[in-house]
Amino acid sequence: MFKGVKIKKQFLGGVKDKQYKHDGSGGILIFFRWFLLQKLKESGLIHKYERFIITRSDYIYQLPHPKLDILDKSSIWIPNAEYYGGFTDRHVVLSKEHVEPYLNIFHNMVLQSNTYFMKMKSFHKWNLERLIKFHLTQNNVIQKVKLMPYVMYTVRNINGTSRWCKGKFSKELGYYIKYNTEYIKSNKYKQEFEKSGKSIHEFYTNIIHP
Repeated sequence: MFKGVKIKKQFLGGVKDKQYKHDGSGGILIFFRWFLLQKLKESGLIHKYERFIITRSDYIYQLPHPKLDILDKSSIWIPNAEYYGGFTDRHVVLSKEHVEPYLNIFHNMVLQSNTYFMKMKSFHKWNLERLIKFHLTQNNVIQKVKLMPYVMYTVRNINGTSRWCKGKFSKELGYYIKYNTEYIKSNKYKQEFEKSGKSIHEFYTNIIHP
């Protein structure tokens, strides 16, 4: 048995265990991060590109994604919402130097299992967001994290499935909005941009570098 499942809450959702089963899909997402890191290394892509955007495929953007020249390459950029006690797991912009420290959660949980377990076992509200923040602290890159505007929201089509949030159907849009908090946040930025009279570059620059 992987001792991490003994830690309370739902950061290892999807990992089968008769006694310590977690809800959700956090464990699956940790595996996906390990799998992505392996493929980036095996293919050599981790050395070919300077910047990476790791994101979901079910986002709809209310505004265009900020151009990378606005986002300092020495930082790890995470959207400024959906924290749940840590950092959202749904989107990140980072340089090649930070790809491994960001993605190697599973690697560290195995090779440093005793350290992670001893530091995590006394806290009983773990989720993937809290784990990401904890992991970045352990990897000494937490100081690199900066926040970017949350201008997108996740959706699910009528026949789509979900392990966690099913969402609320929008008759106007014709699909499920999975997290209303995302929709409200991104819609607020859209409205602010439309009222600003600025170019999208100026708008983002004023928010990210006030």
